[in-house]
Amino acid sequence: MTAAESSEFVKENIEMELFSSEERGVDHPLAQDPEEEPAWSCFSLGRGLSQPPPAERSPQRPIEMEVLCSLKTHRDKTVCEHRSRRLKWKKTPPPGSRFVVKDVTFVSREQYQAQMESQVFSQSGAVSPVRARMTVDQTWAAAEMDNRLRLVLRRQFGKAAAKSMHFTYLQSVQSSRCLFVPSAPEEGWSGVHVLRISALRPLHVLIHQDISLVQSEQLLSEPQKNRSDLCPTTDTNCRTQELGEELRRVLSAFTGESRGEEVPLLVRRSTALQSALRAVRRSNFCFRDTPLVSFSGEETEGHQGPQREFFRLMLQELRQSPLFEGPPGRLLFTSDLSSLEDWGYYEAGVLIGWSLAHGGEGPRCLHPALFQLMCGRSFSLDDFSWRDVVDFQVQSHLQQLQTCADVRCLSPALRDWIHRCGVPEVSGASTAELPDIYRRVVTHYIHDRVSGSVEQFTQGLSSCDGLWSWIKSHCRAFTPIMTSARSRPLTLQDFRALFTTSYSEVEEEKEEEEKDEENKVKEEKETVAHWDTVLGLISDGDAALTFEDLLVFVSGVKLVPPLGFPGLFRLLFYSQDPVSSAVRLPFASTCALELFLPLRVGGAVDLLRLLTRAVRESVGFTSLRPEKRTSLDTASA
Repeated sequence: MTAAESSEFVKENIEMELFSSEERGVDHPLAQDPEEEPAWSCFSLGRGLSQPPPAERSPQRPIEMEVLCSLKTHRDKTVCEHRSRRLKWKKTPPPGSRFVVKDVTFVSREQYQAQMESQVFSQSGAVSPVRARMTVDQTWAAAEMDNRLRLVLRRQFGKAAAKSMHFTYLQSVQSSRCLFVPSAPEEGWSGVHVLRISALRPLHVLIHQDISLVQSEQLLSEPQKNRSDLCPTTDTNCRTQELGEELRRVLSAFTGESRGEEVPLLVRRSTALQSALRAVRRSNFCFRDTPLVSFSGEETEGHQGPQREFFRLMLQELRQSPLFEGPPGRLLFTSDLSSLEDWGYYEAGVLIGWSLAHGGEGPRCLHPALFQLMCGRSFSLDDFSWRDVVDFQVQSHLQQLQTCADVRCLSPALRDWIHRCGVPEVSGASTAELPDIYRRVVTHYIHDRVSGSVEQFTQGLSSCDGLWSWIKSHCRAFTPIMTSARSRPLTLQDFRALFTTSYSEVEEEKEEEEKDEENKVKEEKETVAHWDTVLGLISDGDAALTFEDLLVFVSGVKLVPPLGFPGLFRLLFYSQDPVSSAVRLPFASTCALELFLPLRVGGAVDLLRLLTRAVRESVGFTSLRPEKRTSLDTASA
């Protein structure tokens, strides 16, 4: 064998040994042995510089890695265990809430048949769908879910119609607006199953009766005193008188129950609300107890007048408290967390119930739309304005939504805000649905958003022998005293009807005394004529006084209470002291409901000037304030 052949043979032998060897060869000089664990320490590159550890390769798809780990055994078991442990790390979804608020849409047979033909459910038809909102408990059984939905139907269509009404749950196809009847579960439609078929969309319920016919029957079955279409617009006094009679009948039944004890109550005039809260927070407080009110630093001849004025001042401060916001007479509830924790809204309800139980005038401050929603009724958009909201940003959103003529013009920010208000289907809504979306957004902001405050307030009213149940059952009758919807200022005829004149009696004993009495009666009639002229000037707006100012001066309240006053106001007279140069101003007794006018005044203008001074300068009961000159001012006693 030659040298060349020997060299070739050695080379081939070496290559065969390499190929037949079970040892793993190095693929590349720079490649790293996988059996060696790299030490990921920072290698020094220069002054203070360090190289970060190489990026670890991301693991492959979870299914592929799980299969590989189960079929192959890696030499380095720690690496495999580390990878499998990292693959099993999953983010668990948060537990669902037990109570879910769902929007319910009642679909008529005509709407369901129309969508079956067009394969799209349209909410803009001749008959708009009836909407409601309810809370669904996931633990409810089928019977409980059925009763809860019938309660919603009762509020919408009446008690008789809801009892005999048949309905079917509908399910919407995902990513579509088509509705179909799902297969009923064996155990019935429980709360979980109802939430499952509705998912994130509203719950659709098919009503087998004609909705328009049911609504018309509901209107016919309502009492005539609760209907506005039976009395023509030119004869609204008929409906107002009937509602007033109903209110007086209900309040008489509420206040006519057993009276409590008489409890003395010292009140500081500037902080009447704090004095009332101190009384309410006592452990032995009962709203039936009659407060014998006396104002600090003032003397009175009775307790009826101070009691009426105390409730008026207390309600006046309550309207201006942090519990409410908005323009006067159209107040909305706030969501004050500190007041919620301290049960401030509950105490407000107790104070109002306490006032009504003792003949108070009522709050007359809630927004009409809010009061209708609190009673479970729908409200008219004519009763609400975006200006009633205090938040300027919310005002802007409501104004844009109300004036929007095309749903495509809604900005993304406005759509997000509407979605946060509980209307998630705004993205797929049509232009015809904008009024309904606006109504639902308003309902969320003024009622649903402050549901905790509303619930506390109604609980406070209910603590007064179930007063909230009385109010809710006679919602329209209580509207004038809970809101300012149908309140109107006193007219000349209304104010005159409150007074009766008490003339001096003429005794037939002596001729001289009889003549004096006749002259006095003549002077009294002249004063009455001046009084009538003064009332005419006030009615025409030519005076600095109003009838409400005079009513407070005589009775202690600014509005006529729902149950009226114990009797008519008496118009009496007095003569000026001829010896003294002081001028005695007109005065009144709020306990006896008496108004004293001076005799021998120069005319109606002089009498109006004296009355204006007496009303403006009176500061309390039996309060004396010296005139700049020599006159003595006696305010209402």
